[in-house]
Formats: sequence, C-alpha cells, structure tokens
Amino acid sequence: MEPTGEITLVHIQAALESLYNDPNPQNKDAAQKWLIKAQRDKSAWNWCFQDHAYSVEVQYFGANVLHYKIANCWSEIPQEQIADLRQTLMETVFRYANGPKIVLTRTCVALAALVLHLVTGFWDTAVNDIIHTLKNVEFAGASMVQKFIALLEILTVLPEELQTSRLDKARRRDVRVGLTKGAEQVLALLLQILTDASSDICAKEKALKCLASWLVLELPPDMTTNHVALCFDFIRQPELFEVSVEGILASLNSAHTHAYPQSIEAVFPKVLALDPLLNEAIKNQDQESLLGISKIVCALCEHHTRLLLAKIEPFGAQLIQMVLKITSFPLQYPTEEAASPISFSFWYSLQDEFDTMDNMRQQNWGRFIHTLFFTLVDKLVVKCKHPDMSKWSAEEKEQYRVYRIDVSDTLMYIFNLLGPGMLQFLVDILVRQCNQMPNYDWGIVESLLFCFYSIVESCDAEGDFMIPVVNILPKLDMTNQYLAETCMYTVGALAEWLTFRTEYLPVLLPIVIPGLRDQSLALTAVLTLKRITRECRFCDCFTKGTLSIELVVAMRDALHIGHLKGQESGWLVQSIGHVLSALPEDECLKQLELVIARYVMRVEQICQQQPTQQNRAALIEDISLLSHLQSTLDRAKQDNAGKVIIENQRPAALVLEKMIPLLKEVLKRYFEDVETIQVVTNFFDKSIKTMLDHATVFVTPITELLVQITPNSSPIVDLIQQIISVFSDVKQPECHKLLQCISCHLQHLTKAGGLPHNPDIVSSALDLYSNLIRKNTQFILTALPPIEGMSMIEHAGKLCHSGLYFCEPPVVKAAISVLTEASRQASLQEMITHFGQAWLLALMDNITGNAGRQLMDFIADGLFALSKPNVTVFAQWMNFWKNERIKKFEAVNGKESEAQRNHFIQSLIRERTNKRKVREICSQFSLLARGLHGVS
Repeated sequence: MEPTGEITLVHIQAALESLYNDPNPQNKDAAQKWLIKAQRDKSAWNWCFQDHAYSVEVQYFGANVLHYKIANCWSEIPQEQIADLRQTLMETVFRYANGPKIVLTRTCVALAALVLHLVTGFWDTAVNDIIHTLKNVEFAGASMVQKFIALLEILTVLPEELQTSRLDKARRRDVRVGLTKGAEQVLALLLQILTDASSDICAKEKALKCLASWLVLELPPDMTTNHVALCFDFIRQPELFEVSVEGILASLNSAHTHAYPQSIEAVFPKVLALDPLLNEAIKNQDQESLLGISKIVCALCEHHTRLLLAKIEPFGAQLIQMVLKITSFPLQYPTEEAASPISFSFWYSLQDEFDTMDNMRQQNWGRFIHTLFFTLVDKLVVKCKHPDMSKWSAEEKEQYRVYRIDVSDTLMYIFNLLGPGMLQFLVDILVRQCNQMPNYDWGIVESLLFCFYSIVESCDAEGDFMIPVVNILPKLDMTNQYLAETCMYTVGALAEWLTFRTEYLPVLLPIVIPGLRDQSLALTAVLTLKRITRECRFCDCFTKGTLSIELVVAMRDALHIGHLKGQESGWLVQSIGHVLSALPEDECLKQLELVIARYVMRVEQICQQQPTQQNRAALIEDISLLSHLQSTLDRAKQDNAGKVIIENQRPAALVLEKMIPLLKEVLKRYFEDVETIQVVTNFFDKSIKTMLDHATVFVTPITELLVQITPNSSPIVDLIQQIISVFSDVKQPECHKLLQCISCHLQHLTKAGGLPHNPDIVSSALDLYSNLIRKNTQFILTALPPIEGMSMIEHAGKLCHSGLYFCEPPVVKAAISVLTEASRQASLQEMITHFGQAWLLALMDNITGNAGRQLMDFIADGLFALSKPNVTVFAQWMNFWKNERIKKFEAVNGKESEAQRNHFIQSLIRERTNKRKVREICSQFSLLARGLHGVS
C-alpha cells in the first residue's frame, strides 16, 4: 500500500484492514511496510492523538506509535511544546480509562516513557504531579473510579518501562532515583486503597500489581513493611493470591534487602504461618498454590541463608524444614506438582554458606548440616521413584527427564559435602531393599541406582562399598525396561573402578550384552560398552579367555540386525576396535576378518555398479563405520613402567590394505561428491593417526590415489597436511608431490578467479603452510615449484596476501598465522622483505574497514609480528601506507585526521614489544577510521 500525499487516519485504517484481513500475503507485507514508514513520519505526532473516533485497531496502533515516538524520536519535540504534550497525553489516558483496556495500557506506557525523559530535570516531581492531577483535576467524561483505574495503570507501568528501556547504567540510575522521589506518595496511595473497606477486589488487585512493580525499584524494606504484611493477609483470598505472591517475591528478591536484617527477620513468622496453606494445597493438589507458596519460602531461604542460620532458633530450623517439605512433596512431578525443583537452589546456597564458615563454626554446625543433608538424600531417593509414564504426554516425559538431571546435579553437589559416606548411605539402603527379594520395590531400587551412578560417574569414588552394588545388579529383574536401563548406566559409571577390579567384568557384562538386541535399550547398552571397552581394553579379562570373543560376536551380531542408528553403530564399532586391539594378534586378525568382511564385500559390490543415490548412501555408511573401527584398532599399550609399547599395527594395516584399491575405485566414480570424498579422507586420516610410523608402507599408494583426484575440498587438504606432518622425513618425494598437487590446484583457482569461492580450501592450505613453516621450514624451502618460475615460498606468500582480503574469519586468521610464523624464521627473511609491505597494506585495509571488528585482535597480532624482524623497514612500510591512504581514500571516506594517523604509527612503533598494547592501539584506530570513535 503506497498512498500518496498526507498520511491520515483513513489511510491508517485501510492499511490495518489490509494487514489483518487481506488474504494476499503480498498486500499484507506492503501494508506492514507502509505502517512502519507512517510510524516514523513526523506527522505521526498529530494523527496519533486523533484516533478516538476510529476502530480499536486504529486506536491501539495510535497508542503504539505514540510510545514509539516518545521513546525513540524525542529530539523531534520542540522544548516549548513538552508541556502541551504532557497535558494532551494525560487527557488521552483519561479518555481511555473506561476501555478499551489494551489501548489504555499502551497509552499509559507512552506516558511512562515521557516521564523517563523528564523526571531527572524538566519534571522532577512527575510522580507526585500525576497522582495529584488524577486525584483532584476534573476531566470531561471521566468518573472518579475511572480516574483511579487510570492512575493505578500509570503507576504500574512506570517502573516496568524503566526495566525495559534501553538506558545506559548511569542514566538508568538517575531515572530510578527520580522515580523513587515519588515513592512515598505512591505507597501511601496504595496503602489507602488496600486498607479501605470500600475498595473492591478489582481495586485491591490493581493496587497489589502496582506495589509489586514499585518494589522492583529497590525501595527500603522499612518503607514497605505494612504493604508486605497486607500481602501476607491477602494471600489467603483466592482472587488476590497470585498478585500477593508477586508482591512478596518482589520484596524478598531485592538485592539490597541484606542491609535490613531486622525487616527480613520480621517476615520469618509470616512465612511460617503459610505452612497450613501449604499442607492444604498438598492435600488438594492445588498446583497454583503450591507453586506460589514454594516460591515465597524458597526465595526467603535462598537469598537470606546466612540470616536463616543466625536465627536458627526459633524460626530458622522450621523454615528449613518447610524447604525440605517442598523438595519432597508426596506428589508426582510434573503431573501433580511443579514446585519441587524451585527448592534445589536453596540446598546449593546452604552448602556454600557452610563452606564459607571458619573451622570453629563448621565444627559447631557440622552435625546439624550433615544430618540435614543425609535426610535430603533420603527424600530425593523417594522423590525420584520412577512413575508409570504410559499415559504421559511427550512434554511431561521431557519435564521429568530434566527434573531427574536437576536431582542428579544436586546429588553431585551434596557429595562434595558428605563425601564417600553418602555413597555408603545409598548402598546400605539398597542392600536393605534387596534383602526383601523377590518382593523388593523396583521403583525404589531403580531410584537408588540412579542416585548412585549420578555421583559415581562424576567423582573419583573408591571403596569396598561398590562390591555390594556389583553383587546386587545381576539379581535384578532385567525384563523391566526402566530398571534394566538404569542398571546398564550404573555398570557404565563403574567403568573406571573396574579397571582395578577386573574380576567383576564377567559378572557385569552379561547385564549389558542382551540390551544390544533390544531396540529400546540399544543406545544405553552401546554407551555403556563404549565406556567399559575404552577404560578396560587391556585388562586380563579381554586379553585372555573367551569373554572378549563372546563380546565381539554379540556386538557384531547387533550391527547386523540393523536396528541401530548411525551414531550408535559408529560407537559400537569403536568398542569392537578396543576389544580386538587387546586380543592376541592371531585371534585379533581372525575376528577382524569376520567383522569387516560384510562391509568390504558391500563396498566392492557397489564399486561394480552404476552410481546411484542409494549406493552412495550405503558407501558413506560402510566407509564411516570402518573409519570408526580404525580410530580404535590401536595395539599400543603401556608396560608396567608406563612406557607405550607398539609391537605392530597389523590389524589396522589389514583394513587399510583391503580398502585402498576399493577406495581408489570409489573416488573415480564419486569424485564430484563432497560427502563421499570427506568420508574417504576421514578413513585415511583415522588410519594414519592410529598407525603413525607403521603406515609408512601405505604412503605411496595413498599419495598416488590423492594425486589422481583434484584437492577440491578442505578434507583432502587436511589429510595431505596429516601425511606431510608425519612422513615428510621418510617419504619426502611423495610429500613434495602432495604439496605440489595442492599448490597447482590453488594456482589454477587463482587464474580462473575461483579463489574467493573456495574459502575452506584456502583456509586449509594456509593452515598447511603455517604448520610447515613452523615445524619444517627446510621441507617447504626444498619443495619443487608448483608452477615453473615460482617457488613454493612465493606461492605461499601470494596466497597469504590473498587470504588477508577474504571476508571469512577462518581464512584471515590462517593467513595471519602464516605471516606470523614466517616472521619468526630467520631463513625466511627474504619472504618478509618481498611480501611484508603488501601484507601490511592488507592488514591496514582490514583495520580501516575491510574486516569485521571481531578480527581486530588477530590483525593486530599480524602487525605485531611484522614489526619484529626490522623496525626501520616496518616504519617505512607504515609511512608508505599513510601516503597511500591520503592519496586514495581520504578524499572519499577517510574518517581519521592526519594527526591521528601519525599518532597511531608512532604509538605502534613505540609499543611494538607489547602485544596487549598493540591490540588496544589497533582497536582504537579502527574505530577512528570507521567513524565510530566513542563506541565501545
């Protein structure tokens, strides 16, 4: 919609009609854009006050526009018209006092925005004047009731507008001080409304909302004592319960209440008096009342824990018991109550308070605190008893899952206080429960195991109390899915302990293995085996006997069933690799052949077929699984002295030997598919990282394979970097060939203009050159030239220069890394002399606007590096940049003066030995050059 001429309310009405009711989305979009333009137009000051004869939508839009103009376009108002604006706005508020409610609220928000502008100077008595005007001045068509409704609405939104406004810290403080000048009159008015017998429920509700809003302004508690006391009285009235809770919470959560301990102490008995209400809410399963009262009790105890302990008698202990009652509601979370998690943060605060006590006080309080927390642990065990979730919604199940995580975190924190005695406490309860077999309460047992493994997996727990748990686990009912899952997690949590007690592995693994065949338990079983096989891979149980072979067969069969997801299959294959690595060599190779045969055969079959999407997906899946296998098929182990011993890497070599000819064929058929190339390079990368020096024999065939394909993706470049890093000494010709392959491709991209379209390749190549310059400078110096007439060093320097002009941060960082490493090498001073000035000009272009400000520290580090080799030459380069800046840019867009440029250069040279100072200097000059001086 694009009406011509003056913007009128008729146009506004038509645009809103189109926005809300037009079925054509293009018309809706045009109407919205036009309304935004109308809102910003200066004529809006006139028509936004004249909309009372139009529809509610127009009135609401007008009120929104009024707030927008006052909040964001204040400079458009002449000083002499501010008083008229204030008067007109007050009249507008009264006009809407009787509705519509949404228009009244937005108009009051506009008036609040006006007060925020004026309360610190032009109208410092704003709050008092508003109260006086609305109480005493007659407005046509506004009754006394309507005036009081409007007054309470204005007073409510005033502090809210301050909280949501975008004011800086100092201005916000000044405005808050200006508002609190009128706090006394506001509180007096609210007290009058709340205590007046003629005030109806609606008036009291609005007054309590207003009180809660003003309490956020950090008013002294002694000013609001009577008001808070009334909130505790009104909380017993269902209609006023919610607003009363808001008022009480606002008074308790204020940051400065610690300075008024007597006022807070006076609240203790009032909160304790809510205990009967809490009991009644538990009985009636009244979730709203439970939540409100719990918030009050927990806010008081959490924010004033020190005072609570200082006044443990007569009120402190009772309040702590109230929190304990909230934690352990005899109701099911989240279907019957949603308040118990609120109490968890209090137990953190209480423990922190105890930890900060001196030794003498800790001795005095120790018995009380420890007894309390052991009671808490007992309550949490009961609270975590697994419910029947068959009729729960997905959202309720997710809430319960998060609740259990919160309980787990709380238990881990409590363990820091109670130590191993807490685990022994849980084990004792578990033993007592299981002594009743087969009539034990599976829910309590599952809860105990959950609490137990939550602690064990996050701490270095040791002791014989683990043994009863290990002995109990095989006796439990594994047909119960919830109990079976928790048992498996418990076994996984014991993985580190099992490295020292390997005799229990044959007892515990049969609990986990059947879960591989059950789709609902497969993930838990896979994760458990992943932890155990990683921690216990070279234990006697795996290196000797039949347990490891049985485990490999079970995991292999689970893979072949096909019910595992991609990531689950990868984790399980890693576990197979760990177990195979521990077997004697002949047995390892035998079992390995059985594991990989299926995947090698399938890759071979696919290589003989035409490329299809289905074949591509199968290839990616199979090669990825073999990559996971190679990552853990490592026969390196430690002897008794802790020295790493690697006799050979024949298992990984066997896989690599079988796969190289097949992967060569794969790359021929899928050379344009980035994902396929990525999984192939990842396979080689994992193989080389596992085998290291033992992979030397495979470098030549891998090199031939890589040279035949264009290094057109970063994974290929990264693999080449890996090969060069490991084998550059023993396989120098092959490594030179790989380096030349990358350089030729980059030169081709440069000539074709494709370099900017391949930032990932450029970034990986620059990382390669930086790594070579840092670790193996001689290798890059003796490398064959990628193109006749250009040395490798010259190629790297040009690529670095190009990389400095990229928009992508990783490329710029990699380029700066190259020049930084080059500046540190004495053998590369010729490279610095040749490219230094060009690099510096690129860095300065970045500082003056070519790069994002998030890169300033890296760019400053580049300048810092270039200043190191020869400060005289560096000064000449900087002066050359200054002259170029004057010549090319100053006339068009230079924001900084010549004096500022000179000061920048001098400061840079003076502080060239201090990296932090160089960063600060570059950051400040960057702001100057961009016209952003004074912006943080």
